[in-house]
Amino acid sequence: QMSSQDDAHRMQWMPHPLPPNVRVVISTLPHRCLDQLRKRECPEHLLLALSEEERRELVRLFLGKRHKKLTEHEDPFLGNQMGILMGKQESSSPLYVVAICEELCLFGVYEKLTEFIRSLPGAIPPLFEEVVGRLEKDHGRDLVSTALSLIQSAQNGLLEEEMIAILDRVPMDTESNFSRLYNSLQAFLTKGQG
Repeated sequence: QMSSQDDAHRMQWMPHPLPPNVRVVISTLPHRCLDQLRKRECPEHLLLALSEEERRELVRLFLGKRHKKLTEHEDPFLGNQMGILMGKQESSSPLYVVAICEELCLFGVYEKLTEFIRSLPGAIPPLFEEVVGRLEKDHGRDLVSTALSLIQSAQNGLLEEEMIAILDRVPMDTESNFSRLYNSLQAFLTKGQG
């Protein structure tokens, strides 16, 4: 993500017009960057929501990297797990799909996976409440609460070394291990520019 530092969102760092044979691809939500690019009459391509087949493929790829998969046809014992997942209210959101896949990879009882998929919330906020609850159970409430508060309040992000240095100064009720927590959060974090 582009930092707002030095007024970078005004896009004055990008030459206008661009030299011949130079192309720049920028992805943005409706935002100051988009406004500035529109003023320059840059070509714009709207990315549409993922189709159901694209979402199914995202699930296959994500789970496949961890040697896991869902049933995609009516199985007499497991049902159609992919169909249940695609029927969730916010399954059109890539964030929702990634969060669900993370939770599925951590669930340990394959015979109860269908029941687990059914039990997962259909919307992003309650899903992340469950994710945070699991993280607190796995890593300790103090560590998770403090680390997520630091991440949320750091305007330009934090280096892992900075996070560890801060957490070392905060009294915890359990021994903190940010590296383990970081591994659990990786799917939801972006790496910075440096």
